[in-house]
Amino acid sequence: MNINIAREKKYKKGKVEGFVDIDIDGTIKINGCSIVNGSEGMFVSMPQTKKGDNYYPVCQVAEDKRNEFNEIVISQVKFLTDEEDEESVF
Repeated sequence: MNINIAREKKYKKGKVEGFVDIDIDGTIKINGCSIVNGSEGMFVSMPQTKKGDNYYPVCQVAEDKRNEFNEIVISQVKFLTDEEDEESVF
């Protein structure tokens, strides 16, 4: 599986470090993922929709692939290493 960051935007607020759009194998694009600095380290939060008082994920990564997915995405996020490219932001 080939995972790339399509766009990214640094947005430091609370535990959120920023947002990314993810391209998977050039066929699937997931817009609006959050990069979160949680109690156990950085992770990718998939986009959510709100219905009433509850939030529901728009899409999910299989549990057995979640750590691998997080590592691949986070390793490519430029704003986490202060290498932000002005052309790559939203």
